Amino acid sequence: MNNSHLIILNERVLNTLTGEVFLDLKRRELLARIENTPLNLLLFMMQQPQQVITKQVLFDEIWKGKFVTEEVLTVAVSHLRKALGDSPKQPQIIKTIPGQGYQFIGKTQKLSPQTIVFFGKKSDHSFHSISGGSYYCTGVSDESATISTHFF
Repeated sequence: MNNSHLIILNERVLNTLTGEVFLDLKRRELLARIENTPLNLLLFMMQQPQQVITKQVLFDEIWKGKFVTEEVLTVAVSHLRKALGDSPKQPQIIKTIPGQGYQFIGKTQKLSPQTIVFFGKKSDHSFHSISGGSYYCTGVSDESATISTHFF
């Protein structure tokens, strides 16, 4: 099974296909869902780690010719920070470069197959590791949770 769309972003796990920030590795709970435009913004920035990306480049790449104001970009970044638990004053993921744009400074890591576990039926809160063993899941709703991790 290909789980290349799952990454650890600092302390969070991000599903790059759905935008779900569905786990906090310490509390193991679904936290947020990032909408399409902010998700595309994050994925674009992640492709250029540590590089300052100008606002104009972000407008051109994310909004592709649509007229948008700087406020739209600011709101998208704000939504990302909220979903990812980042702070503009002490950034760990997205740093504002005043007068220029933004810089992706987060640490990413692909999830290893050994950490991926799948839930049972929708009404079943138990789940099983690929490597075997059963675990009990707390703090995750049936409707939104599809995947979780267990660290040994």
